[in-house]
Amino acid sequence: MDKNHRMTAIIIEDDQKATHHLVLALQRTCLDVKITGICTKIDDAIFAIRIMEPDLIFLNVCLNGQPSAFEILDLFVDHHFKVIFTTADGKYALAAFEYNAVQFLLIPYTDERLANAVNRAKLISLGEQKENISDYKRTDDLLMKRSDIFPFRNNKGIYSVRNFNDIMYLETEGSSVSVFINDESIEITTNTPLTEYANILVCRGFILISQNNLVNLTYILNYIPPGKATKHDKSVVSEKTEGGGGSVTLKNKKQLPVSRLRGPEVRKALGIP
Repeated sequence: MDKNHRMTAIIIEDDQKATHHLVLALQRTCLDVKITGICTKIDDAIFAIRIMEPDLIFLNVCLNGQPSAFEILDLFVDHHFKVIFTTADGKYALAAFEYNAVQFLLIPYTDERLANAVNRAKLISLGEQKENISDYKRTDDLLMKRSDIFPFRNNKGIYSVRNFNDIMYLETEGSSVSVFINDESIEITTNTPLTEYANILVCRGFILISQNNLVNLTYILNYIPPGKATKHDKSVVSEKTEGGGGSVTLKNKKQLPVSRLRGPEVRKALGIP
């Protein structure tokens, strides 16, 4: 695509606030994107795409509470537009985590995330996008049938966790995320922020104990308040494993720090006054 070309875009979204946020964010960060239409219904979206022939569409996975993204895309098999999926529902984002060629914005998103998605949409080829959307659709269909499957991609391919309770905790360092499944560590090759995994897992018994750790509550053996480590605890608790909000001990004896900000939330989740 010509770098000097201004991309025309259609927004397909039934949430007025989400549309307003997207329009303002595009005006702030993507001046080369021109919005030529906003649609709230499937029929209107199909008509607008055919008439306006946009370069880019921002497509909510669901319209009016019903999955609609693929219903629309299936009518444009040989389309020449780029696609950025949007949704406020984390369960639809699961499949997109592992397909970097599919641009996916989980609401709320930052200006930076939006700009990155638009830039990647410009660079991806239509063939690569089509292939990855097909992968996304197959994985999404699987997830809708088996909501307990959680896909991670490592350097050997996709690793699917078939039970959320098999995950002990996730830990981020730099741009990579490590997933600890029982006693097994899997290095995830993704730049997806830990907070976005949290959007999916906090409703399934996980809790952010710091900006670096997302923990399955069922694996927490005990909580140690800040400055309250016993003589025995101090033999395994170091400055790195005791945060401003104390620390937690997992069932495998692993110590993880709790941030001062997350301390009250962790105590509440564990039923500690």
